[in-house]
Amino acid sequence: RNDGLFADPPSPIARDFDAALADTRWPAGAEALLAAARARGVPGVLDAEAPVAIASAALDCASHIAFSEQGLADHTGIPDMAEALHDAARRHPAAWLCVTRGAAPVLALQNGTIAEIPSFPVTAVDTLGAGDVWHGAFALFLGEGMDETTAVRHANAVAALKTTRFGGHAATPDRPALHAFLKETAP
Repeated sequence: RNDGLFADPPSPIARDFDAALADTRWPAGAEALLAAARARGVPGVLDAEAPVAIASAALDCASHIAFSEQGLADHTGIPDMAEALHDAARRHPAAWLCVTRGAAPVLALQNGTIAEIPSFPVTAVDTLGAGDVWHGAFALFLGEGMDETTAVRHANAVAALKTTRFGGHAATPDRPALHAFLKETAP
């Protein structure tokens, strides 16, 4: 460990996976995992939370960067999220970029244009872990072959459902609950 962060990358990294997810808390591990995903040709998602600068090498390896509002503002110094996404795109032209904004729609940069991907209105009772659930669902759906917009929509639904119940893992919806929610609820 180095100041609370792992210094060395993991060894070995699994050879058979369909998507990878890392965050900025372990920069060397994130870089190694996302580089392996890039070499394998599968989605490599970085959950870009502040502080982002410590994971600059991981940013360069990621195929998909999903910033939090705080992470994007930290990375660019720009408070306007749409403007900040454009700035981040200039820095990371090889990555697909979005910013999650809690209950607000996700902003995604698609073909040089900002798109809003709607969230789902729910009565939230426990938001703890909703962002982590969102990132995990997004990576899972990309790994299953969904396009980014569909993967974000499904991840938005998973996170919304998670907030309607108390608890961590126990509050994460299963597939039947997700499919019923998507069928019954408009974003």
